Amino acid sequence: MTLVPNNKRIDSDKVPIFLRKTYHMIDTCDSNVASWSNDGLSFVVKDPEIFAMQIIPQFFKHNNFSSFVRQLNFYGFRKVRSDQIKISTDQKEEDKYWRFRHEKFVRGQPNWLVEIRKPSTTTAPSSQEVETLKNEVKNLKSEMADMSSNMKQLSGLVRSLVDLQQQQQQQMERKKRKIQHNPPIVPYSTPIVPPQTLSSATTNTPYQCSNGYSADEELKAFE
Repeated sequence: MTLVPNNKRIDSDKVPIFLRKTYHMIDTCDSNVASWSNDGLSFVVKDPEIFAMQIIPQFFKHNNFSSFVRQLNFYGFRKVRSDQIKISTDQKEEDKYWRFRHEKFVRGQPNWLVEIRKPSTTTAPSSQEVETLKNEVKNLKSEMADMSSNMKQLSGLVRSLVDLQQQQQQQMERKKRKIQHNPPIVPYSTPIVPPQTLSSATTNTPYQCSNGYSADEELKAFE
């Protein structure tokens, strides 16, 4: 089958943006990463990892190859088996290729894209796609479980800090009320008064005994 290239521009108003971008992506992509097949009736993704990390983000807001494949399935693309087309490369390398085909997605015929529509019933996903989705769901559940555990730990830590702060505040309030109702008692110290000196010492008056004699006279009486 010989195809005559049709250079008619794509009617952007009628062609879904996904198809327009994918067509342009295959047309301009490095042939070592993705290209049209030899007959132009399908396209081949030769390096899915580089295609996902470097090529897809240039046209779409993600780098997920599985999502790209699901979109192709929605529009009726079929995955082609390795032995259905011929590409001049080693068989081991071909086993890694992803080949997709749609009768209206053809090299040199961008005007045919307007005829591609999402079918009313989508094609059943392959077992590989189902397994990929299961793994993605499993990973998401694991991440959510880890996040939930971390949130519980953080919540418990915050609760402990709040309880500790409340306890400290209550202790301070109790101490404050105790001081207000029971002021501290300062012990009273009685001043020490020095003993009174004898009046005879202060007035220079001779000491007199009870019998009316002076102290000298009293001593003389015993001589």
